[in-house]
Amino acid sequence: MNYYELSFLISSKEKEGSIKEIVEKINQFLNKEGVIFFQSLPMKRSLAYPIKKEEEAFLTTFEFEMESNKIEELEKLLKSTKGILRYLIIRKKKPQQKPTTPPEEKSKKKVKISQLDEKLKEILGENESK
Repeated sequence: MNYYELSFLISSKEKEGSIKEIVEKINQFLNKEGVIFFQSLPMKRSLAYPIKKEEEAFLTTFEFEMESNKIEELEKLLKSTKGILRYLIIRKKKPQQKPTTPPEEKSKKKVKISQLDEKLKEILGENESK
């Protein structure tokens, strides 16, 4: 399986309900045929230049893993979905997960309030003598 990123623009003329339907339709296909690692919510963006006479569109991005032979089906779905102005699918390297390191023991120690008070008195006492 290969790792991909899909970004697509949804027309700003679409109603909120239909935008959710479009994103859900793509989401269902990707879940059925592969594994989704990341999905951004549709965000309204101003376009650098008009696309199909539109100045604004909703941008959504998915990062997913899928067999390469299913990409053609995904493209057909994107082309046939009313409301999608443009899309881009790129193949990427799968990001390496960073190993989680346990926090240092020092940060786990709890300090008593009495110790804090003593330290404060010590600091304040030094400042008063100067």
